[in-house]
Amino acid sequence: MTSENENQEPEKRTITVYATPYNVDKCMDDLAQVMGGAVTRFEVTVLDVTSDPDLAKKAKVEDTPTLVFETPGYLGVIVSATSAESIRSGLGIRQG
Repeated sequence: MTSENENQEPEKRTITVYATPYNVDKCMDDLAQVMGGAVTRFEVTVLDVTSDPDLAKKAKVEDTPTLVFETPGYLGVIVSATSAESIRSGLGIRQG
């Protein structure tokens, strides 16, 4: 017998990182530092805005790196995610 929850699709959770080759590595390191193992629950996509500026224009990204978090019922955008602290602040996470 299967429960109702077993037949449901898992909630889609995505993080889209709009970055440049200059800042992507540090941004990803900071993201991993803040989220720890929780980042594995997200599908992470990195988009290089220098190779396709139309991506940034379409998403209305005006600064890099920009992180877009999407889960059911939530859309969060962190502009200028230049440090672990800026990511924590954007997510409303207090450092313990």
